[in-house]
Amino acid sequence: MKQFDTEKRVFIAAYLPEKDNRHAVSSSSIEGIEEYDDSTLLIGTLYGGLNFFNPHKKIFSHLTTKDGLPANSIHAIKKDTAGYVWFTTDYDLYKFKPADKKFIRLNINPGAINSEFNNVPFYPLQDGRWLTATTAEMICFYTGNNFDKNNSSRNIEITGLKVFDSYLPIDSLLDAGTAVKLNYQENFLTVEFALLDFSNLQQPNYYYRLDAVDKDWVSVGAKNFASYTNLEPGQYTFMVKAGDGTATTPVRSFKINITPPFWKTTSFTVITAAFIGLLIFWLFKRRIKTVRHEAALKQQISETEMMALRAQMNPHFIFNCLNSIDNLIQVDEKEKATLYLAKFAKLIRAILENSKNNVVPCWKDMETLKLYLELEELRCDNKFTYHINIADEILNGDYKVPPLVIQPFVENAIHHGLLNKIEADKKLMISVTAVNNHIYYCIEDNGVGREKAGEYKKINKPVYESMGMQITTDRINLFNQYKSGSVKITDLVDSNNQPCGTKVEVALINQS
Repeated sequence: MKQFDTEKRVFIAAYLPEKDNRHAVSSSSIEGIEEYDDSTLLIGTLYGGLNFFNPHKKIFSHLTTKDGLPANSIHAIKKDTAGYVWFTTDYDLYKFKPADKKFIRLNINPGAINSEFNNVPFYPLQDGRWLTATTAEMICFYTGNNFDKNNSSRNIEITGLKVFDSYLPIDSLLDAGTAVKLNYQENFLTVEFALLDFSNLQQPNYYYRLDAVDKDWVSVGAKNFASYTNLEPGQYTFMVKAGDGTATTPVRSFKINITPPFWKTTSFTVITAAFIGLLIFWLFKRRIKTVRHEAALKQQISETEMMALRAQMNPHFIFNCLNSIDNLIQVDEKEKATLYLAKFAKLIRAILENSKNNVVPCWKDMETLKLYLELEELRCDNKFTYHINIADEILNGDYKVPPLVIQPFVENAIHHGLLNKIEADKKLMISVTAVNNHIYYCIEDNGVGREKAGEYKKINKPVYESMGMQITTDRINLFNQYKSGSVKITDLVDSNNQPCGTKVEVALINQS
């Protein structure tokens, strides 16, 4: 290749230009020739683009605007130490690397170029800069890693802030580092910025970010503004920087404070919450006072009526019901207390109505028993489940029984059999059938059994000694005119011969 150093133009000129000819240069006007490597010469032409010439094979390849070249007229061309090729077109200066054919236009500030480039070559200077010229100006710039010198004094500045379409005066706020304060209606913003660098030729890339809105930096190329719409009230920090691929400017930032409307301020929220809290507390106290007064009246009436019904209903149960209602009121479970109280009143009314007669219809007595079970289920926080199965002939027939005849057996199954059981599976099954003019009750539980219940009773030593079982047995025997086999109690065991509940069978003679 050394043989071409002094005679390049003469050698190339020997090949006449011909369009798309691999053996000819693309233009007769050659502006610059540069040796790229040992096997490639770069030839800049007028109107013919850039030519690559292989002197060994004597073959040309042409690069024009059809192939992505910015312009077909190349005035000066030179390679730097980093392997980039620099060239001038009519009004622009570019660098590129032939291997990847990526062209970078260098930014020459508006007004700096007043005329077009000609065939003035690039001249390296002692300080590392290159020199070229148009017909009217001298252009001096750094290349390669020396671009850091161009970037060392570059700064980016906020040049304007628009709210909707109106500019706000913010220079004094930016100089003082004070936040820009806006109201909640001023939430459509446009921030303008610019790179204050009048010596760098490369086009900058801008990056901006608004914290709490943008998760990462937003790259916008040469666009020097950022727009945001419908920003929520709050405090924001806007940041912007610029880079050209070789260096990045320091970040420029400022704060924006969008104040919320008064009804969204903390003080308004606190005052409103305090007012609502006081109102709720006053209504709550008033309701509690009313419920307690009503409950006290109902409790007084219930206790008065129950005194006449001790023979039919365990007074300990009544006390527990009233105590549970009072507890529900104390812990402000008003709806539950109201439901409990309503069922309790309905049960008392049913007992009073049934107490007027020695016998009542069996179906009606079972409705009263169901009320009792519902109360027990509520009072025990649904710790057991029950199921009542009544034969159709009982519901449709005229079978008469003593009021609450099996209630003590049911109560005993719940309190001594089921509630002493540790496992959660606590079931009570009640069935009523009619066979041969007899009414048969079956009360079966899957509790701990009578033996275990007796042990718990000795440990707990209850103050109240229930006599309901004996009284009920006597009532049944009297009703059946002392017929044998009226009450039968069976201890249930599982496959391992362990207690698993109790079954009580009651037989009544129909006296309809």
